[in-house]
Order: sequence, then structure tokens, then C-alpha cells
Amino acid sequence: LNRMARASEAGAFVWWRRVASQARASDEARVHAANLFSQALTRLAHKHTGGCFMLWRHALLLEDQQKQAARFLEHAIARMARGSVGGAFVWWRRVATNATNA
Repeated sequence: LNRMARASEAGAFVWWRRVASQARASDEARVHAANLFSQALTRLAHKHTGGCFMLWRHALLLEDQQKQAARFLEHAIARMARGSVGGAFVWWRRVATNATNA
């Protein structure tokens, strides 16, 4: 039946619309479950001192990961910029500007 539905344009449209709606519903359910879990953890963290510490430590860990990702991205862009002549000029001009401003 699926093969026959996909053989015609209308059948293919109906079949893919159903697949897309099921995927969207699945994604929405996953996001909703993650939000509920986050709310439960936050509620638990507010009730207990250990939970507060755990939540605070997790927030700091996420912040550190974001800083590290930004630093890695900056290194990758700098390496790529130094590989081309124009990019190298722009990168070294920025380094010189930062050095004179410091």
C-alpha cells in the first residue's frame, strides 16, 4: 500500500505529509519532555542544598564549554585566515590593532 501510494504524485504527497507530521510530533514531544525534566530538576535543586550546588556547577560547566567552543572556533578561523594572503593580512592587522589598543 505504501509503495502504491508513493507511485502517484498525490499519494506521494499524502505519504510524505504524514511522515513529516509524525516527525514533527515526535520532535515536539521530545522538546516537551526535556522541558518537563528541566523543570523537575530545577524544582529539586531549589528544595535541597546539594541540588542547588549541582545546578550551579552544571551552569558553570555549560558556560566553560561555550567559552572553550568560542576559543576553538577562533583558532580555526585564525588558522584558515593565515592560509590565504588576504585573510593573513586581515588577521595580522587585527592582531596589531589589539596589541596597540592594549
